[in-house]
Amino acid sequence: MTPEQKQRMWSKFEYRYLLYRNIIVKMSQTEEQISRLFDYVLFSKSLLLDTEYNNEIDIQSRLKITWKDIQKELSINDLAIEFITTTDDDGDNDIYHALIITKQCKSPQFVTLFRECDIGKFFDNNHLDLSDIVGGLIWTKIQEKYKEIDNIYFSPDGIFHIIPIEYLNAGKLGPIFESYNIYRVSSTKELAQNKMCKSEGQAILYGGLEYDTFDKSFMASKDFLTSNISHIKRSISNRGGFEPLYNTLSEVLEIKEELEQRQIPTTLFSSEKGTEDSFKCLSNQDIRIIHMATHGMYVPLEEAENKKYNYRLNFIDLIENENDPVLEDKMLSRSFLVMSAGNRLLSRANISKGGDDGILTAKEISNINLDGVDIVVLSACETAYGDLTTRGVFGLQRGFKKAGANTILMSLDKVDDEATKILMVEFYKNLMSGKSKLQSLKDAQKYLRQVEDGKYDNPQFWASFIMLDGIN
Repeated sequence: MTPEQKQRMWSKFEYRYLLYRNIIVKMSQTEEQISRLFDYVLFSKSLLLDTEYNNEIDIQSRLKITWKDIQKELSINDLAIEFITTTDDDGDNDIYHALIITKQCKSPQFVTLFRECDIGKFFDNNHLDLSDIVGGLIWTKIQEKYKEIDNIYFSPDGIFHIIPIEYLNAGKLGPIFESYNIYRVSSTKELAQNKMCKSEGQAILYGGLEYDTFDKSFMASKDFLTSNISHIKRSISNRGGFEPLYNTLSEVLEIKEELEQRQIPTTLFSSEKGTEDSFKCLSNQDIRIIHMATHGMYVPLEEAENKKYNYRLNFIDLIENENDPVLEDKMLSRSFLVMSAGNRLLSRANISKGGDDGILTAKEISNINLDGVDIVVLSACETAYGDLTTRGVFGLQRGFKKAGANTILMSLDKVDDEATKILMVEFYKNLMSGKSKLQSLKDAQKYLRQVEDGKYDNPQFWASFIMLDGIN
C-alpha cells in the first residue's frame, strides 16, 4: 500500500479498536476479553510504520504477535505494561488503564488508574514539575499488586507520551526509576522481536553547526538589516532556537574521541558541513549510531499558520481537513531539527522547492532508509514532542521509527546547553564501557546530578531525556 492507502484503510477501521476498549471496560472483563484486548492493542500500535512492512516475513511475524509471545520472553522478575485510554460516558474525559502481564499470569490483568481530569490541577506547561500525587496515581496500584519486580517494560498512551512517567515519584519509594529498570517501548511486542544490539557500522555526529550561512550580497542589503531575525532567535532560548550552540562542538568532539578509542569509525559534520543534504545522504548506509546536537522544535497545530507565514517557516504543511489522506505527513512537517544554514529561511533567502533549506523535518526523515541504525541520540530541545494521536506521537520519534531506527534518546522539554553536553559525553563513556543503553543513561543522569556539588541536580537538567526502545 501507498502511505495514502494505508491512512485511508486505518481511518476506516480504527474506531473499531477504540470502541472495543470502551466496551470491555463496561463488561465483566473475563480473561478471554482482556486477552483479546491486549492483542488488539498490540496489533494497532505502530500499525502504519514502514518498519512494520519491510518484507513478508515481518508482516507475518509482527502482526501476529500476541501477549503470550511477549510472556515467553519475560523473566520471573519482569512486568510488561500496555497503557491504554478509554473515554467516559460523556466522551469528555480520558480514563487511563494498565494492561499487565507477568511470566506466570494466566491472562493479562486490567487495572484502572485514574481519570485525566483527576490530574488536571497538577498538570501545567512544565511537564517536569509534576506533583508526587501524579506519580502515585500511575504507579502505586501497580506496585501494590506486583511484588519482587526488577524490570518494567511499558508502552505509553495518551499524555503518557509527553510525560516522563519513568522519573515520577511513586509514594514512599521515591522516584520510580531508582527502584526499577524502567523501559519505555513503542509497543511491548518489541520484547518478542529479539533484536540484537548492532556492534558494527559507523557513527555519524552532528554538532557545532553554523546556522547563519547567508548569501553575502543579501547580508549587505537593506532588507537584511531591517529583518526580524534577531527577534525570532531571542524568542527561543537554549537548544530551542536558531542561535549558536557553543557547547555542541566540544560535545561531539569528546564523543568522537571516545568512539574512536573503541575503534568505531566516526564521521563528524560541523560548521557549514552539517547540511540537510548531508543527512539525507545517510540513507542505505551502514550506520550504527547517529548523534544530533543541534536545535529541535515542535510547532503545535494552533501555531502552525502563524509560524508558516509570519516566521517564514514555509516547510510547514497546513492541515486543511481531518480526512486528508496525507494527514500524517502534514503533522510530521511541524517537528524538525535545524541543520547548517538553518537561518536562511528567516533571512528571506530564495530557496527552490525541495531544496536544502537547512531544516530537517520528521517528514523528510521518514523518507530516508535508516534500517539497521541501532541508536539515534537527539541532543536537542523538544525532540520527543509531536501531535498526540491514538497511534502515538507524530513527531521526530515517528519520523526516525518510520525510517527504521531502533532506539531513540530524545527530550520532552527545552534543555540546557552545558548540562546536556555533560550528560551526553558521560552517556557515551558508559555505553562504550559495555553498559546497556538504559544503564548508560541512568548512570549519566546520576553523574550530572553530582557535578559541582549538585549544580544540575534539578530535574529540569536531566529528567527531560527519555529513551524509547532501549531494551538491549
